[in-house]
Amino acid sequence: MIILLCYSGGTAFSQHNYCVNEVGKTIDFLPKQTDSIYTVYASNGDTEIIKIINPTDHTIYLFKSYFREELQSSRYIHEVDEKSKTYYISFVPIVSYLATRLSDNIIIGENSIVHKGQVLYDFIKLEPNTYYDLMINYNTLFRRSKSTQNAVKSYDNKSLNKYSGVNFKFLTTSKLNGKYHLVFEFALYDNVDVLCKELDYYLNEFEFDKNAKSYSVLAVPIKLNNPGLPLFE
Repeated sequence: MIILLCYSGGTAFSQHNYCVNEVGKTIDFLPKQTDSIYTVYASNGDTEIIKIINPTDHTIYLFKSYFREELQSSRYIHEVDEKSKTYYISFVPIVSYLATRLSDNIIIGENSIVHKGQVLYDFIKLEPNTYYDLMINYNTLFRRSKSTQNAVKSYDNKSLNKYSGVNFKFLTTSKLNGKYHLVFEFALYDNVDVLCKELDYYLNEFEFDKNAKSYSVLAVPIKLNNPGLPLFE
């Protein structure tokens, strides 16, 4: 595996470092003829493999900071839109809490997402004709499904900034009625040069904030046939 280092400082290759961008794998299959990034997915028991494919001639950066297994069940990335009956697993950045430097006060578990200095900006670099496989285990993803207040009501991520206080409104999914569509959301960037410069985070805040919210959302609807997950269609 090739690692690209956008910024180095301190323990350059620590587990949760800032902007150590993993590179996608070269496509070794026949991709769909399209001029945009796309996904395919396949189920293997309780595991979903989502293949994010860049068949284009330009580089795309996939935001990956919430991909770590210990964060996937966090209620802060499980968003529910009751009106549209949609349940999002949203790997989209919550810019209020993302940082470029780890705090000395380390918080583990799902609450690390909403404490600044616990989750750092990081990306998958998808060069032309490359792809990335994200493996999701549903037992891990929904380990909090029987807990209270295990998801949040959907909100507008792009209305936030570095100093925004997020007023999360929590839901208990076991109390939801009806069937929901399951959708994974990913954030795609055309360029992360500013986001991978720590000085800009502190000295060029307007530009940093603008770039942090310059992503497009890749939505991946998932059709489930799993009796263990009765909430979903």
